[in-house]
Amino acid sequence: MKTYMKSYSPVFGNFGHVERELGRALDTLFGPTIQTTLNTWNPQTDIAETETAYLVTMDLPGLAKENVSINLTEDILTISGERVIETKKEGTAYHSNERYSGKFLRKFRLPKPVQVDAVQARFEGGVLHIELPKSEALKPINIEIK
Repeated sequence: MKTYMKSYSPVFGNFGHVERELGRALDTLFGPTIQTTLNTWNPQTDIAETETAYLVTMDLPGLAKENVSINLTEDILTISGERVIETKKEGTAYHSNERYSGKFLRKFRLPKPVQVDAVQARFEGGVLHIELPKSEALKPINIEIK
Protein backbone atom coordinates (compact mmCIF):
# COMPACT_ATOMS: atom_id res chain seq x y z
CA MET A 1 0.00 0.00 0.00
CA LYS A 2 1.34 3.44 -0.82
CA THR A 3 1.86 5.91 1.96
CA TYR A 4 1.94 9.65 1.44
CA MET A 5 3.80 12.26 3.43
CA LYS A 6 1.30 15.02 2.62
CA SER A 7 -2.13 15.21 1.05
CA TYR A 8 -1.31 17.72 -1.70
CA SER A 9 -0.16 16.16 -4.95
CA PRO A 10 1.89 18.11 -7.49
CA VAL A 11 0.22 16.06 -10.22
CA PHE A 12 -3.38 16.01 -8.97
CA GLY A 13 -3.39 19.24 -6.93
CA ASN A 14 -6.11 19.17 -4.29
CA PHE A 15 -7.49 15.95 -5.75
CA GLY A 16 -5.00 13.79 -3.85
CA HIS A 17 -7.71 11.17 -3.30
CA VAL A 18 -7.59 10.41 -7.05
CA GLU A 19 -3.85 9.75 -6.78
CA ARG A 20 -4.40 7.50 -3.74
CA GLU A 21 -7.10 5.48 -5.50
CA LEU A 22 -4.95 5.14 -8.60
CA GLY A 23 -2.07 4.01 -6.37
CA ARG A 24 -4.27 1.39 -4.72
CA ALA A 25 -5.38 0.09 -8.11
CA LEU A 26 -1.78 -0.17 -9.32
CA ASP A 27 -0.75 -1.88 -6.07
CA THR A 28 -3.46 -4.48 -6.69
CA LEU A 29 -2.13 -5.14 -10.19
CA PHE A 30 1.64 -4.92 -9.63
CA GLY A 31 2.19 -5.41 -5.91
CA PRO A 32 2.67 -2.87 -3.14
CA THR A 33 5.22 -0.07 -3.25
CA ILE A 34 5.77 2.88 -1.01
CA GLN A 35 6.35 6.22 -2.67
CA THR A 36 6.83 9.64 -1.21
CA THR A 37 5.63 12.75 -3.02
CA LEU A 38 8.23 14.99 -1.38
CA ASN A 39 10.91 14.30 -3.99
CA THR A 40 12.46 16.89 -6.23
CA TRP A 41 12.66 14.20 -8.90
CA ASN A 42 11.95 10.48 -9.21
CA PRO A 43 14.54 8.40 -11.06
CA GLN A 44 13.03 5.86 -13.44
CA THR A 45 13.15 2.38 -11.90
CA ASP A 46 12.53 -1.16 -13.13
CA ILE A 47 11.88 -4.01 -10.70
CA ALA A 48 12.02 -7.56 -12.01
CA GLU A 49 11.72 -10.95 -10.37
CA THR A 50 13.49 -14.15 -11.30
CA GLU A 51 13.10 -17.53 -9.66
CA THR A 52 15.95 -16.70 -7.26
CA ALA A 53 16.06 -12.91 -6.86
CA TYR A 54 14.49 -9.47 -7.20
CA LEU A 55 16.38 -7.17 -9.59
CA VAL A 56 16.18 -3.39 -9.26
CA THR A 57 17.53 -1.14 -12.01
CA MET A 58 17.46 2.63 -11.53
CA ASP A 59 18.57 5.32 -13.99
CA LEU A 60 20.75 7.85 -12.20
CA PRO A 61 22.51 9.84 -14.92
CA GLY A 62 24.92 12.48 -13.70
CA LEU A 63 25.31 10.97 -10.22
CA ALA A 64 28.40 9.47 -8.63
CA LYS A 65 27.96 6.35 -6.54
CA GLU A 66 29.10 8.38 -3.51
CA ASN A 67 25.90 10.45 -3.86
CA VAL A 68 23.60 7.41 -3.66
CA SER A 69 22.49 5.59 -0.53
CA ILE A 70 20.79 2.16 -0.35
CA ASN A 71 19.10 0.89 2.79
CA LEU A 72 17.18 -2.32 3.44
CA THR A 73 15.06 -2.41 6.60
CA GLU A 74 12.89 -5.51 6.93
CA ASP A 75 10.88 -5.54 3.67
CA ILE A 76 11.48 -1.89 2.66
CA LEU A 77 14.21 -1.05 0.14
CA THR A 78 15.10 2.65 0.26
CA ILE A 79 17.23 4.34 -2.38
CA SER A 80 18.09 8.00 -1.95
CA GLY A 81 20.56 10.51 -3.25
CA GLU A 82 21.15 13.91 -4.71
CA ARG A 83 22.11 15.25 -8.10
CA VAL A 84 23.67 18.70 -8.17
CA ILE A 85 23.71 20.54 -11.48
CA GLU A 86 25.64 23.76 -11.91
CA THR A 87 23.58 26.79 -11.07
CA LYS A 88 22.37 29.17 -13.72
CA LYS A 89 25.08 31.54 -14.84
CA GLU A 90 24.45 35.26 -14.60
CA GLY A 91 24.11 36.89 -17.97
CA THR A 92 22.99 33.66 -19.63
CA ALA A 93 19.49 33.37 -21.06
CA TYR A 94 18.06 29.85 -20.77
CA HIS A 95 15.55 28.82 -23.44
CA SER A 96 14.97 25.44 -21.85
CA ASN A 97 15.87 24.04 -18.45
CA GLU A 98 14.66 20.42 -18.24
CA ARG A 99 17.38 18.59 -16.32
CA TYR A 100 16.33 17.53 -12.86
CA SER A 101 18.50 18.25 -9.88
CA GLY A 102 18.07 17.93 -6.16
CA LYS A 103 17.32 15.13 -3.75
CA PHE A 104 15.33 12.00 -4.42
CA LEU A 105 13.97 9.25 -2.19
CA ARG A 106 12.37 6.07 -3.50
CA LYS A 107 10.98 3.31 -1.27
CA PHE A 108 9.83 -0.11 -2.41
CA ARG A 109 8.15 -2.83 -0.36
CA LEU A 110 9.57 -6.23 -1.24
CA PRO A 111 6.88 -8.89 -1.64
CA LYS A 112 8.86 -11.60 0.18
CA PRO A 113 11.94 -11.83 2.46
CA VAL A 114 15.43 -11.65 0.94
CA GLN A 115 18.87 -12.87 2.02
CA VAL A 116 20.15 -9.64 3.53
CA ASP A 117 23.78 -10.78 3.66
CA ALA A 118 23.78 -11.63 -0.07
CA VAL A 119 22.37 -8.36 -1.50
CA GLN A 120 24.68 -6.85 -4.13
CA ALA A 121 24.72 -3.44 -5.78
CA ARG A 122 26.78 -2.01 -8.61
CA PHE A 123 26.79 1.34 -10.39
CA GLU A 124 27.74 1.42 -14.07
CA GLY A 125 27.32 4.22 -16.60
CA GLY A 126 24.77 6.12 -14.54
CA VAL A 127 22.65 3.01 -13.88
CA LEU A 128 22.26 1.43 -10.44
CA HIS A 129 21.77 -2.34 -10.36
CA ILE A 130 20.66 -4.08 -7.15
CA GLU A 131 20.25 -7.85 -6.82
CA LEU A 132 18.27 -9.05 -3.81
CA PRO A 133 18.42 -12.87 -3.58
CA LYS A 134 15.22 -14.42 -2.26
CA SER A 135 15.27 -16.12 1.11
CA GLU A 136 16.20 -19.79 0.99
CA ALA A 137 12.88 -20.62 2.65
CA LEU A 138 11.09 -19.35 -0.46
CA LYS A 139 12.97 -21.39 -3.03
CA PRO A 140 11.10 -24.43 -4.35
CA ILE A 141 12.38 -27.80 -3.24
CA ASN A 142 11.67 -31.30 -4.45
CA ILE A 143 10.33 -33.65 -1.81
CA GLU A 144 11.09 -37.31 -2.18
CA ILE A 145 8.17 -39.67 -1.69
CA LYS A 146 9.05 -42.68 0.49
